[in-house]
Amino acid sequence: MDQDVFRNTGAELFVGNAPVERPFDLLFIGKSATDEMLGLGLALDLLLPEGQETIVPLKFRKPVGYVAGQNQVHVLNVLAGKGENVELASLTMNGVTDLAATPNGALVLAAADTNLIPLRTADHQVQDTEKVTLPAPATCIAVSPDSRYALVCHKAQSSVSIVNLDQMGSAKASVETTKVKGEPGKVVFC
Repeated sequence: MDQDVFRNTGAELFVGNAPVERPFDLLFIGKSATDEMLGLGLALDLLLPEGQETIVPLKFRKPVGYVAGQNQVHVLNVLAGKGENVELASLTMNGVTDLAATPNGALVLAAADTNLIPLRTADHQVQDTEKVTLPAPATCIAVSPDSRYALVCHKAQSSVSIVNLDQMGSAKASVETTKVKGEPGKVVFC
């Protein structure tokens, strides 16, 4: 359902009627008067009660890109215009090989040596207390559509770890590792 916002009430926007009998996704794209994208917000699988007004909170931010390489994670403003500073931040992270964003937009996970390290997307800061120790150096990573699990490749060990992201930061974070044939080079969820 595509619908333009037609009333602004300060921090809230009224978007009209929405379906109530089935889940739906709500994407909010904020644009300037010159049609420049200012930011976006996304809420997935909303199921609204019938017959009452509902407030749906959305995290609204500019889309940013994260790039890993040479012991650095670079945070980029993908909407920067020509001549503007594209790099928002640069973080030193030894052994970083791959990055994956959680679909809910809250975290970017960095595979760095034998660690899975979360970065908050709100301020691009490392959450050291939440890192998960992996059984072997990580070479690639993917996050499940529900943001609850990560698959991590260990190429040299011909194995893949399944990490329960709901348990990140706890002493008993679940990391299940299994051998695979060959050297895994990429993982995906579907």
